[in-house]
Amino acid sequence: MIGHSPVATLVQGIILGAVASASPIVASAAETLQCSHDGKADVTVTLGAKEAFGQKLGCIEGPFVVSMTACAPKNGYGLSAASGDARLVAVTPDWRHGALQAGPITGVKVNPGKYLFEGGQLGADHQAKKLWTFEISRQTGQALFKSAGKSPVQYQCAKAQPKL
Repeated sequence: MIGHSPVATLVQGIILGAVASASPIVASAAETLQCSHDGKADVTVTLGAKEAFGQKLGCIEGPFVVSMTACAPKNGYGLSAASGDARLVAVTPDWRHGALQAGPITGVKVNPGKYLFEGGQLGADHQAKKLWTFEISRQTGQALFKSAGKSPVQYQCAKAQPKL
């Protein structure tokens, strides 16, 4: 039996979240940022607009987000199914706790100066390989996309206006 320490509770929650069917992602009130660059597909960032596993999520959608649900709690990580529909299967404050299964991983870091989204892959060797980053300045709205072996791409982000 797992004890009642905070670490044991976290590990138990991650294990249960990873083996249980994925919690649906539901919408809630928050903000959406639209990031643009001439000649490139837009990137959409939602902050607190979706919720899963009892936590509000930061999510990113763009041409570089492939075979994963790129969502995670603030200053935490989201783990996507390794195959099939790439649904979000667990969230955790520390990616090493999620290293029980291989598959796509998304990190979201938030501080007063920036929003940082990181996408990668957890390998069977339980090591994380970063594939891309998308960093947004909270002061200027400027964003920078980086991916290994490619030139960085600058974006300009602004709050998206509701369509309805």
